[in-house]
Amino acid sequence: MTDELSKCSQNHEVTLCVDFKKPVSFVGASVEDQQPVTKPLKTLEDLLGWRPNDTTDHGQVFSVSNVPRAKKQIDSTSTKTVVCHDMMDNYGPDRFVQGAPGQDHYILPYWSGIDIFVYFGHHLVTIPPVTWVNAAHRNGVAVLGTFITEWDKGAKLCRAILNGVYMWSFVADQLVEICKFYQFDGWLVNIENQIEEEQMDCLVKFVSYLTEEMHKEVPGSQVLWFDSVIKNGQLKWQNEINSENKYIVKCVDGVIVNYTWREEHLARMEKQVTSKKNVYVGIDVFGRGCYGGGGFNTIAALDLILKHGFSACIYAPGWTYENLDRNKGVGFSVNNKKFWSLLAAKLESHPIEFEKGFRTAFYDGINTIYSKVFGRENKLPIHLDLASQQLQPILQDNQLCRSQAKVDTLDVVVPVEKHGVTIALPYADKCKVHVGEEVLNLNHNISKDYCLKSSGQHGARVFQLSRSDELPFTITGFSFHGSSSPSYILVHPRQSSEDQPIERSFNVHVSDVDWHKCDEGEISLSCTLSFPADPHCGPTEVWYHDKKIYSQIQNKKTTVYQHELPNYLGTSHGSLYRVGNLKLPDPQHEGPDCGVVFYMFQNNLDCIRELKATLTVNYAENLS
Repeated sequence: MTDELSKCSQNHEVTLCVDFKKPVSFVGASVEDQQPVTKPLKTLEDLLGWRPNDTTDHGQVFSVSNVPRAKKQIDSTSTKTVVCHDMMDNYGPDRFVQGAPGQDHYILPYWSGIDIFVYFGHHLVTIPPVTWVNAAHRNGVAVLGTFITEWDKGAKLCRAILNGVYMWSFVADQLVEICKFYQFDGWLVNIENQIEEEQMDCLVKFVSYLTEEMHKEVPGSQVLWFDSVIKNGQLKWQNEINSENKYIVKCVDGVIVNYTWREEHLARMEKQVTSKKNVYVGIDVFGRGCYGGGGFNTIAALDLILKHGFSACIYAPGWTYENLDRNKGVGFSVNNKKFWSLLAAKLESHPIEFEKGFRTAFYDGINTIYSKVFGRENKLPIHLDLASQQLQPILQDNQLCRSQAKVDTLDVVVPVEKHGVTIALPYADKCKVHVGEEVLNLNHNISKDYCLKSSGQHGARVFQLSRSDELPFTITGFSFHGSSSPSYILVHPRQSSEDQPIERSFNVHVSDVDWHKCDEGEISLSCTLSFPADPHCGPTEVWYHDKKIYSQIQNKKTTVYQHELPNYLGTSHGSLYRVGNLKLPDPQHEGPDCGVVFYMFQNNLDCIRELKATLTVNYAENLS
């Protein structure tokens, strides 16, 4: 038996009856082909009828983010950047909570120059998929959904919504509850239709009430308004803030200005606003009427916006995916890197503050990763797993990084208590820790004010860093130079004996079981696995083996080296994982002793991967 299996004390077993007649149990608006998905609300009836923890929608809870947003340090004098992700009406493969196969997908690994990410769609309520929320939150970026009404249909909707305080306040309350439940950070309100002039007062009250309630119920949330309806209710884009649309500024946290402006708009606007940093001037990467023409010349518009002291909103950077050669993801990767490289020097990178340290392997959500299972390296299938995207490097000197590329700099702030901090990373050249204004070189000499002990462990070098006088200090960043750069880094406070984690039981439960007939000799199992979620230990990987192989390993009749490794199912970022349409041998052909064994892997607090539990699922045909 392998060491990992012998050390695992959490071994569970359940027996299920194969029943093809039972109605499907895993159903609801947030379910697609037995997989949980994030979906928009398309009608007013959908919005008014939405409720949290909906027992009729078994996939809904899977879209709740459990990744708190890392805190970016943004001072009042800094400009900010919004990215408005408007790509093919969205809800493509990113809607699948547990990922999607293949590598031809859009990803955004260049978060350090971005402060707000708006998930935009032409639905009444565009709820951002948890995949994007998790990725952005790890990189300190706020995520907003979109509330939009458009054209004649939108005008009719607005007449209904603004027809009295009960209706508009209930709509706002629903938007607040949706944001609270799914754990994202606010809304872009985009009214792209005419409003009856006599209802303009209700519109202002609706937006003000939404902003106030969001601030009250979702700390750190934001409501942004799109430059559209002027004070008499006409739909008339201004490309600036002026006397026609200034009425809304006091009701929201910021305004996104339409993207067909010219420099004279920016010059006039400087005299109209008191807080230029909360005015996000639009740039359309597709170049529709946009200064500079967008595309790889987006920098021209950004330059002018920053010259006048405003923040920027970059519309549809998915242009690099939609409009250029993708070549199975390779062409997109090159073009995406080129696009953000051209903007890197102008976008402000605000450092992320981690009170309890951080860990990252720089995984970008799509590239090949290797996972060690039972002592052997296993290449996971290339697939989209945005929810697993980790802390990404800073944009610096036009050198942008993906997980397989050179890492230059991490712009982070980590307060360190007097007992010091543990830093673990693979052997790398010239690793430097920035402590305030001082730069400490971990691989060479270090300041006399600091103590440094290092040791080799698990293929990495582990440093114990503390001050000689045992005073607290603050890490303000990391930089790496040379031929060898790290593939991961772990930083956490050193633990005293009383801080050691308590070993918790790792119980695994099975629910929402569904069976389907497949080709001759096969059936498929779909079920929900639930288990403890530890935010300190990161996500849970789920693998599986045929029960017969597992039994042979247990009985020492074979080893995992003589058989194929377990198959990778996917990764859970909370306490649930949906096994969808897993093909298994039909007990009618295989006999009564059929089963599948699931393995749950998590990192421990030292970033060492452990087998936390096994679950053996026995199944037999229903003979009744």
